[in-house]
Parts: sequence; structure tokens; C-alpha cells
Amino acid sequence: MKALEGKNIILVDDVITTGSTLVSAAEELVRIPGVRVSIVTIAFARG
Repeated sequence: MKALEGKNIILVDDVITTGSTLVSAAEELVRIPGVRVSIVTIAFARG
């Protein structure tokens, strides 16, 4: 997506369980030229 090229993106999740959703989203976003992704969460669930 041209509108996201060169942007810094913060993905926010309240609780990380497996992390697979955040990983999938981040993997897609970093395919866009110049995009940097940060992940912020409040807590994580232990399994």
C-alpha cells in the first residue's frame, strides 16, 4: 500500500496469547517498502 510506505506503525494488543496474530500482521506490513513495525502490549497469557 503506497500510503504506508516509509511509515512507522505501532501494533497494539491488550493481551498476547500465542502472538500469531501480531506476527502475521507484522510480517505483512514489513513487506511494504520502508515500513517499520513496533508491537506494544499490556500483558501476555501463559499457557
